Amino acid sequence: MPASAVCTKPEDLVESLSSLDTSARLKALRDVKNQIIGNKTKKLSYIKLGAVPRVVEILASDTDIPLLVQSAAAVGSFACGTDAGVKAVLDSGVLPHLLRMLSNGNNKVVEASARSLKMIFQSTLAPKNDMFQGRRIDLILALLNSGNENVSEVAASVLARCCETSEHQKALADAGCLQSLVFLLSGSPKRKEAALDALAALTRGNPDTSAALAATGAVSTISRTMKDKSPRARLLACMCLSNIGRAYQQEWDIRKSILSTVGKLIDENGQVGEEAPGVLADLVANNEELQKTAYDFNIIERLAEAQCSIAMALGHESEGVRIAACACIKSISRSVKNLRTTLTDERLVWPLFRLLNDPSPAVQASALSAVSNVVLDFTPHKAVFFQCGGPMLRLNAVWALRNLLYLADMSVKEKVMRELTVSTLVDLVCDSEEMVQEQALAFVRNLVYGSVASVQQIFAADAAILHAVERQLCVATRPEICTQALYVLSNVAAGNEYHKDAVMDFVAPALTGDRSVSILIKFLLDMSNPQLRVAAVWCISNLSFPESPGVGTRVARLRDAGIQLQLQKMFDDPCTDVKDRVKTTMEQFLCTDQMTSNTGQSVSCRLHPSAALTLSHSSWSSVLAARHKLYCCSNGAANRDAKVKLRAAPWSCGVVGSTMIIYLGGLHVPLSYSGLSIVSTMLSRDCGLDPQVKAISLVVLQSAELCGAVWLIESSIRQFDTRLTCMSFDQMLSGRRGCLLAAVIALSSVILWALAKPGTSVYLENNHYDPALKELLASGGVSLCATVAVCCGITPLLEEFVYRGFVLTSLAAYASPPWAIITSSLIFSLVHFKAPEETLVLFVFGCILGTVRLVAAVDADAAAVVVVVGKAALWRAGDTVGHQRCVAYVEGLGCLLLLLLLLLCSQLLHKEGKNKRTY
Repeated sequence: MPASAVCTKPEDLVESLSSLDTSARLKALRDVKNQIIGNKTKKLSYIKLGAVPRVVEILASDTDIPLLVQSAAAVGSFACGTDAGVKAVLDSGVLPHLLRMLSNGNNKVVEASARSLKMIFQSTLAPKNDMFQGRRIDLILALLNSGNENVSEVAASVLARCCETSEHQKALADAGCLQSLVFLLSGSPKRKEAALDALAALTRGNPDTSAALAATGAVSTISRTMKDKSPRARLLACMCLSNIGRAYQQEWDIRKSILSTVGKLIDENGQVGEEAPGVLADLVANNEELQKTAYDFNIIERLAEAQCSIAMALGHESEGVRIAACACIKSISRSVKNLRTTLTDERLVWPLFRLLNDPSPAVQASALSAVSNVVLDFTPHKAVFFQCGGPMLRLNAVWALRNLLYLADMSVKEKVMRELTVSTLVDLVCDSEEMVQEQALAFVRNLVYGSVASVQQIFAADAAILHAVERQLCVATRPEICTQALYVLSNVAAGNEYHKDAVMDFVAPALTGDRSVSILIKFLLDMSNPQLRVAAVWCISNLSFPESPGVGTRVARLRDAGIQLQLQKMFDDPCTDVKDRVKTTMEQFLCTDQMTSNTGQSVSCRLHPSAALTLSHSSWSSVLAARHKLYCCSNGAANRDAKVKLRAAPWSCGVVGSTMIIYLGGLHVPLSYSGLSIVSTMLSRDCGLDPQVKAISLVVLQSAELCGAVWLIESSIRQFDTRLTCMSFDQMLSGRRGCLLAAVIALSSVILWALAKPGTSVYLENNHYDPALKELLASGGVSLCATVAVCCGITPLLEEFVYRGFVLTSLAAYASPPWAIITSSLIFSLVHFKAPEETLVLFVFGCILGTVRLVAAVDADAAAVVVVVGKAALWRAGDTVGHQRCVAYVEGLGCLLLLLLLLLCSQLLHKEGKNKRTY
């Protein structure tokens, strides 16, 4: 700074600005400009002394080039960095004079004036709309094409600051601004940054200008700028490409490059680092693929490092900052990982809870919205809260409470209800806003879920909450509200007998009441929303659970109310969930009828007098496949809670396929076909195993395969539903089926029959018998017993369990019985790896066994299992002992015993047929 400027008083300099001497005015302008540059105090002092109007007067009236340059520069110095300076120069009416100077013939005057405009328009006080009046904007556009790079750079910066609305963007685009700015991209770094800044402003939120820019072919040029040395240039290029992406289908590689570049710019210091998160937010908004990619690039972790900044923002004096901080926490809390790690920090949680009492309702609503996510996972920082206010505030409050009670224990529920009170909850259920009603009913649903004590809470204050729920079911028209209300009744119906009867009084009133048909019929008939039907059937299912004492009476009332008739019409519902639930519920009806008929209760199993039903193939197969579960319900092996969703079959088709692949590849082939080789290698028997060792090895290997199959199949059941084990191995040996006794009788009979069957000697003489098996049977008692155990016991039981008990039963639930039998038999025959003629025999035999198995599932369990196990053992035992010489008395005894067995089966089938019910 010149010494003279330092020594001159400000008052004297201001007076010199009005001097008649041109050199004095020029010197005063230079001194004032030099003193206020970078000195805010001096700048404010000169503004108070009235220096700005005198500087503007020189700019407006003088024609001397040095005076015009210095006065324009001084105006820019006053406007730089402070709103007080911008206000002072604007109040002095400088804008028209600066614009007039843009058409001056001297480049220095034009450059100085353009720089001053740039300083003014960096402020929010700048009159941006004024620039689009008359031909003012044409002057700026003309400067874009100036040969002076400094002038064109300043013009682009001014345009970037002026362009705020879609009208501004359209006016500039129509004037050809886009093409001029694209041309500037090939200029100096400063001009390139200014051009990118202007292009970003022109395309922000405007698909039309974005498409126009993409049509110029500038995308490739802007993409290359993302590798520029300047962080500012890289950020502006990302902003442009992000804006263009909404109207131009970019290549995926470009999108990834944008994400990668913006992610790195987050770590930059200064303005670039501050603006980068905003660019990232605009880029990934409403784009799940980009959001996942951002997560893969660890951008979320970089943003999460700003946690302390979020905590500070929660206490910021600005209402908008506090709202934004709550929105940020809400977004972060969508991740379970963040809920259990980052958001357990008291620096975030407690300031967030304190905002529930913020003076601003908008901040309260935003805080509640965030809290509703925070309390969903049971972190250590839970709180009970409820504040009165507008609809959005009530909605977020109830939503948060609903999530708070999700799988909560009884103590949490009691604390919430003590603070909330029954009357307040009833008011919320009947709120004037439907969204509040829905969330209030969801809150009640979570409140009564779980133990009997939880259900009992809905009966407080003379069951006011239950009555409010029932009223909503009668008057509500919004499906979401009715769905939540039905699930409330479903959870109540899973309670004790008193709770079930309370629900029954509403859904199936006495015929002399106000309604002769159940209100549930309305929802079962609603084809517009499958969730309504699912919820209604769940309610019926819990009311008809076979293990409850009064189930017979309730089933009779439901049948009289028309429920069973409607369920029968829903076997082929288009919604899979509805169809599965209906099948299970109808099975429970059948199970109840079975139990009541066995105990002598007078509960009718007939159809409604006006009803008639013909089951389709799919419905019949569903009943076949799920019949085993009926017995499981009746003997108490089923889930008493009745809230875990069960399917008609314990395995899906996909589970059946994957389980069989694992069984064949991991158990059957290694143990059945490679097991003896492994044993031989382990025992170092290069010449082969002794017959007795081989026989014992077969017992061990087949037993291991049987145990492995049982574990594998039961594991697949537990993966689907841990409470559904009705098809497990122990059920095959249950007392009800009498399988053990059946197996003993069948095995004894078939062995005797095989010993006595005619043609045995011819069979042996023709050498049709397997020599390896013959060697095992002829090598002593141990070998004989072991071989008989494998062929007549272990192997038939294994194959029956896997190919009929698992494969066939599962397929019968998803396909017609013939196809299920053919498919399971085909698998059964192929896995034996036999010759074609033997494979055909196995296929036919599998079809016979499968048919008997399905008949056993419907008609006569104990008798049919005798036949099944008998046939399987017969097939194996015939080959096992077929080499023995026939003995007359053994033949006669075997035939007699076989005849008695068939007579027993016939009697059992006849007896079971009399008791059979069809609905």
